[in-house]
Amino acid sequence: SGNQKGDGLVTFGSEAAVRAALERDDWQLFGEMLTVQPATFTEKPTVAREEWARIVVLCGLFSQEEIAEAEDRKEFVNSLEEEVWRECAKFGSVERVQCFPVDGACPLVVLFETEDSARVCIAAMHGRFFNGRTVEAEGYDGNRKRAIALEVDTERQARLLPPPPPPPQPEPSAVPPSGASQSASAPSAPSAPSAPS
Repeated sequence: SGNQKGDGLVTFGSEAAVRAALERDDWQLFGEMLTVQPATFTEKPTVAREEWARIVVLCGLFSQEEIAEAEDRKEFVNSLEEEVWRECAKFGSVERVQCFPVDGACPLVVLFETEDSARVCIAAMHGRFFNGRTVEAEGYDGNRKRAIALEVDTERQARLLPPPPPPPQPEPSAVPPSGASQSASAPSAPSAPSAPS
C-alpha cells in the first residue's frame, strides 16, 4: 500500500535470544507498549527481464514531504499517478502507472504496451521540470522495490484514454464572399480591325 506500518526488525545472534525476547511482555518504546513477534518474510515481486524495456522509472515528480503533508495521502498518490498516466499517454499506450512513495527517490513507474513508447517517454521526460524539480527518466533496472505489476489497469486505461484528435478543418474554398457577383464573365475577344475605306 505504500503506507508506513510502524514495524521494526531486530536481528538476534541466536534462537535462544529470539525465544527470550518473545517471552518478555514489557517491551516499550517512548512509553508505548510494543507487540513482539517472530518476523515473517514474503518474496518480493519481480519483473521478468524481457519486460524491462517496456518500463520507465520517473523520479523527481514528488517528495516524501509532500505526501506527509497531504490531507489525504491516498488521494494525493492517486491524483499523481493519473496525471502521469495522461502525460505519458502522449508517447504511446500506457498499461499501468504505480507510485512507490516509501522509496527515498520517490519514483513513479510506468508500464507501456511497447518498448518504442518507453524509449520515446524517456527521451521526452528526462530533464523536464515539474513543480520546480528536474525529472529523471530511465529504463527499469530490475530493482525489486520498484517492481510494477504487469497486469493492465483496464479501469484507468478506459477512463484516461487521450482525447481523440480534433476533426480536420475544411479546406478554404475559392467561393467569393457573399454579396460578390457569383458569375464571372469570359474575357471579351479583341475586336477585329475595321477594313480600310
